[in-house]
Amino acid sequence: MSVFKHPKSLFYQIDFRLNGHNIRGSSTKSKQEAESIERDWRAKAVTEADERKRTGSGQMTLSIPAGRYMTEVCRGRHPKPISIDPLNALSASLAAQH
Repeated sequence: MSVFKHPKSLFYQIDFRLNGHNIRGSSTKSKQEAESIERDWRAKAVTEADERKRTGSGQMTLSIPAGRYMTEVCRGRHPKPISIDPLNALSASLAAQH
């Protein structure tokens, strides 16, 4: 159960996990009230998770901002393809020097 009381505490603790997120907090001295608070917190957390999923405002991975940067900032910077021939020539001349 996610509602429990530490031996040295007067208050019940609430601790549960939802979609990889820990939700914790201290509640009241009554176990019934703490269980009611836990149900409310859980319902609110589910609603907020659904809203984040619906609006796309959740956590981002690196690929999302990197992709946005490439399409929004770098678009049109190099109108013609970049040739790697100068790099190959440089590499060959450096290798010949050693």
